[in-house]
Amino acid sequence: MKRPTLLKQHNELAKLRPEPKGPAFMNCWFLSLNQLLAILEGVSSNDSSQESLFTTRHIVMGSLDFYFEHAQALALKANQGP
Repeated sequence: MKRPTLLKQHNELAKLRPEPKGPAFMNCWFLSLNQLLAILEGVSSNDSSQESLFTTRHIVMGSLDFYFEHAQALALKANQGP
């Protein structure tokens, strides 16, 4: 198949895809053990565990990559300033 044919097919299929209604899983989390361990890295008390959990609680960047979004949330928090 030539490139214009593939592009045309892609555009036709994209029209069939429903529009997202909102952020997926905004109000509930499904975490793997590895994701939970990434969140709890460096936690030493109850308060720090809650703070760590809430760091990425409402971050939705649309990348569908938890680890990228978690790292971005930590970077934003570190650069937040006073």
